[in-house]
This record gives sequence, structure tokens and C-alpha cells, in this order.
Amino acid sequence: MRLPPEAAGKTRRRQAKWYDVEGAPVAQNGAGGGVGIHAVQVARAYGARVIAVTSPAKAEAVSKYADHVVTGKVFSEEIKKLGGADGAVETVGGPTLEQTVRSLSWGARVALIGNVDPQPTPVALGILILKEIEILPVIQGNMKDLEEALQLLARGAVKPVYTVHGFSELPTLLEETPRASHVGRRVVRVGN
Repeated sequence: MRLPPEAAGKTRRRQAKWYDVEGAPVAQNGAGGGVGIHAVQVARAYGARVIAVTSPAKAEAVSKYADHVVTGKVFSEEIKKLGGADGAVETVGGPTLEQTVRSLSWGARVALIGNVDPQPTPVALGILILKEIEILPVIQGNMKDLEEALQLLARGAVKPVYTVHGFSELPTLLEETPRASHVGRRVVRVGN
């Protein structure tokens, strides 16, 4: 099965389905990134009220897909002002996990699907215990997940956000990647 570039990153629809999101406020960290911008749309497609967390530079682009946009590194208080979140999709990992946990309501769940920092991450165990927060690592989908993701694409519930680059641009793209200055996915075309 040959997939179009638009399908890049779409197998993550599991992150929104592992708990009931209909009408629930869900925080999405890294909302302007290649996984995050699509995870926002998937959560919305399943009925969540999405609170997107992103950098100020990406806020305008992300606002097209989310119900609320919060910017900055200390975002938990802003999310609490919106009523908190019943769940979160964490695509950044270590650098934002504590703020994510602090923003959550009692009994919330976190789908951990990314980590940009390989260093060990301190976790505020007291908050996890007192709020009975569950963290679920999600690493991959299966064929059924892919089929459902492609159905979301087909009906327009998820709109691909990506730019296509030539293979000759790859060194520059790799150099820019840690700065996360782009919105959405980057697809590198090999050959014609």
C-alpha cells in the first residue's frame, strides 16, 4: 500500500481514542509540531475541546485547529483558568511534562507520545498520586488505526499540515529541526 505524503503522522489517532474525549477538555502540547498539529485535529474530530499549547510564533497557525491556544513555558495556570484539562496528549515530553500534569483535573489521563529530550525526566509523584493521573505511553498504531486515520483524512476531519522539500534540502532541514521553527510535518521528496 503506497501512502500519500498527507498520511505522514496520521497513525497517532489512538492518542485521542484511548479514553472518552466527547466534550472533554484536552491539552495538546507541542501543538504546532508535526505530530501535535494533527493530534489537535484528531482530538477535535473525536469531540474533544482542545487546549493547544505552543510557542508564540506558532499560535496563529495553531488557532485554526484548536478551541483555545496557550503559549509559553509555564502554561499550567492558563489551562487551569480555562477549567483545567481532563486529558492531555504530550508530544514534547520531559520539558513540558510537569506543567502538563499540573494543568490536569483529578483522574485525568496523559497519552505520552513524544519526548524531545533524552535526559531523565523528574516526575512530580505527589501530584500524580493525589490527582490519580494516569500516564499511557503510546508508540505505534496498527492497521486498524491507520485505516481510521485515513478515513478521518478522507472525510476532511483532519487536514494535512505539511511542506514538501527536495532531497537536496535535507541537510538544512536536519539542522533546523531542533529549533522546531516550522508548523506541521516536513516531507522530503526522493526522486521525481
